[in-house]
Amino acid sequence: MAQDTIEIKPHYGIHIRPAGLVAQRASEFDEAITIHASGGASANAKSILEISALGACSGQILTVTSENQDAVEAIIQELHRSCLELSLH
Repeated sequence: MAQDTIEIKPHYGIHIRPAGLVAQRASEFDEAITIHASGGASANAKSILEISALGACSGQILTVTSENQDAVEAIIQELHRSCLELSLH
């Protein structure tokens, strides 16, 4: 099982727009991809609603897991990119 972590930086966390971008990227992979929040909740990375329901906020650590290392790296990159772009606006 491959995994990696990311700390959420924007003060407003992950809302529906970045959740949609992450889910869209995750849907490119056949393998299951799960996002685990530091509070114990987890979400299917292919589900916008599950990702946004995590309630991930600034300072929270998310762990992405999958059988596919490329999938984990892609989701970490998408989380970083989408959160960074949103914090610049």
